[in-house]
Amino acid sequence: MRKLAIILLGSATLAQPGVAATRMEAASAAQASEAVRECIAITSPKWIDLAKLKQDGWQIATKTGRQGLMQIRGVYKKKDSEAYIVAGRDELREKRCMVIARLDATSSYHPMAAQIATDLGSQPSQDNFTYSWTSGAATVVMTPKGDRESPTAEFTISAREDETQ
Repeated sequence: MRKLAIILLGSATLAQPGVAATRMEAASAAQASEAVRECIAITSPKWIDLAKLKQDGWQIATKTGRQGLMQIRGVYKKKDSEAYIVAGRDELREKRCMVIARLDATSSYHPMAAQIATDLGSQPSQDNFTYSWTSGAATVVMTPKGDRESPTAEFTISAREDETQ
């Protein structure tokens, strides 16, 4: 599901119900951080709480296709946010949640990591361009994706088995 979501989000024209379709825009660090914190809140070792995700205002993302507006299963978007949450079949099975945030430039990657660190209240470990945090019962891993023309930050949030929420 992750690869399919990235393909759909990478080049798709996206929209929300009641909102005109637009191309995927760059997410701010604050928007990415909000999505990461949402994933932490809905992820446990036993399940991903999609009901809470929807209660918190995240809706199934849509894109404009040949037959009009189409839902992108397993991909969620919140009004006034350009960050996407991915919780498809693979993520549900693996008990993980993902965030995809398009960047306006590759130079936005490290400042986004700094914002996440501030919001999570912990400094990450770093291995080259991969950042990792432990936040409560969750592990957050941030990796760069895409290319220079369309850079993306991908976050994988998983519950630690030794912790419960």
